[in-house]
Amino acid sequence: MSVWRFVEELVDDRRLFASEEVKEEASNPELVDLFTRKPEMVVDLASVQLYVNRFIIESAQAGLLLNDPNNPDKNRADPFVITVALALEMRRLDNLLARTNAAAKCMVICYENRAGQGARLPKIPNVCDHFDLECVDWPWVLANEGITM
Repeated sequence: MSVWRFVEELVDDRRLFASEEVKEEASNPELVDLFTRKPEMVVDLASVQLYVNRFIIESAQAGLLLNDPNNPDKNRADPFVITVALALEMRRLDNLLARTNAAAKCMVICYENRAGQGARLPKIPNVCDHFDLECVDWPWVLANEGITM
């Protein structure tokens, strides 16, 4: 099975979602095509807006703002990647660290490494650690699903 066919199956099985912002940042032709053919994989911002607001507050309080105020267009989708996972897990809106359903576990897929001590900005894996979200990369997903390349 090809990797892209596997990704389509994840979408069809309602196991893979992306935010509108990720869709807007997509430049890979296969990914752009997937977003076109599988619009159901895109989580509408309006449906997670309360989580976005709460995420901004809690990540700022923890000193984990992902966006660079000197370059606001860079990595614009990063907070939404995490927020979609928190929303799909139905975390408590008064405390995103609190799970409402232990069985609803999401993971964030990205290619970033954790930022080291003294880094100016955190990376997605650092913020996932804070919110107790598993953060993996695509090779990990493929290996754990038994997909070989």
